[in-house]
Amino acid sequence: MDSVKVRKKDGETVIQLLRSLNLLNTTYKIKQAGDFLILPLINSSEISAVLEDKELQYTFIDTDFELSDTRNRSLKEILSQVIPQDLLQYVPRSYDIVGSVIIIDLDDNILDHKFDIGLALQTIHPDIQTVYLKSEGVKGKFRLRTLELISGVDEPLTVDREFSLNIVVNVQTCYFSPRLSTEHRRVAEECTTSESILDMFSGVGPFSLHLASMYKNNVTAIDHNPKAIKCLKISITRNKLRGQIDAICMNAEEILTLNRLFDTIIMNHPSDSNRYLKVADSVLKLGGVIYYYTFVPVEDYELKAKEEFLSSLSNYSILYVHRVRQYSPSELHVVVKARKR
Repeated sequence: MDSVKVRKKDGETVIQLLRSLNLLNTTYKIKQAGDFLILPLINSSEISAVLEDKELQYTFIDTDFELSDTRNRSLKEILSQVIPQDLLQYVPRSYDIVGSVIIIDLDDNILDHKFDIGLALQTIHPDIQTVYLKSEGVKGKFRLRTLELISGVDEPLTVDREFSLNIVVNVQTCYFSPRLSTEHRRVAEECTTSESILDMFSGVGPFSLHLASMYKNNVTAIDHNPKAIKCLKISITRNKLRGQIDAICMNAEEILTLNRLFDTIIMNHPSDSNRYLKVADSVLKLGGVIYYYTFVPVEDYELKAKEEFLSSLSNYSILYVHRVRQYSPSELHVVVKARKR
């Protein structure tokens, strides 16, 4: 079978070129031979000029390939042919997929094989264009991670699908967690009678988009990251919405300048929401509801979440404390739903 042999360090570039030209034969498995990759081709006659233009070293060869069955194979199974067996224990079991982008976190023990891992992920997920490595934790006022490209093209702008929604995300400049998709929908399904809603730390607007897609309501989405608001405004044009979303770039402290009162306020900024509870209270109607997200220790998490909320706002009734996800071995990401009285 026609194939091309390239240096492993050029492999990601060549694979993307072949995919863009529809010349990579994905029916078969890519071979690895020392420092080289051997890629199965649909047609070898069309790619010489492309590779020469990119100044890439290559050799055409005729070889046999195994049929690809990567859809049914795990990341660890694929990497078992590439990295030392004693390092397989550090291969992660999960990673985030945001549209056409994968974001993965790696143990220090396996960082030397990050490019092999990136390539393997694209083999498992042929529709993925970009694989980024989390090189640092969430930090800064925009809650962003430092991302390093380890496979594919450096294209952080993508469109994620949540239920029937198209959510535009720039993973390098905007905070977004695909692990919260169920929570976005769950909260939206509870807001059937809310006519006026404040999404206080909206980011790219997943809560706002779910709400406006389901009901004829008015959602005010604010965030101090202008790039997140820009993404949300694009998403508004790409979805069929029943309600209205007013996307505004502003700090949470400035919400009094809106001169509006709200039936419901969503505060999904778990590391810092506590600072803004009294500001939120000032624009919430009597009888209105706050969804307050926070991180609390695993032990007695319901009690601790209630105490944290009521220490700032005592004139509220706690409706429930809902466990959203395990944030770390010792902490939970939870939401307190409380009504103003």
